[in-house]
Amino acid sequence: MQDIGSSLATLLGGNYVNRFSLNSRSYQVIPQAPRDFRLTPDWLTRYQLRTRSGALVSLATVASLSTTVQPNGLPTFQQ
Repeated sequence: MQDIGSSLATLLGGNYVNRFSLNSRSYQVIPQAPRDFRLTPDWLTRYQLRTRSGALVSLATVASLSTTVQPNGLPTFQQ
């Protein structure tokens, strides 16, 4: 689960990795799937993840999607 989470964080999160220099300018390296591949939840099942043996496996083989409705917040009393 941790490997899946870190792979999805790289594909979807847009986290900063490092910097590189080109023509005397410094640029941030932010790995992320192109916007067109992040627009709909259906794309989550199409992503390929690398296993420890090096093979590529579709995320749909280990996870499924479901949509549920939840409240924005859960108020508590005296806690």
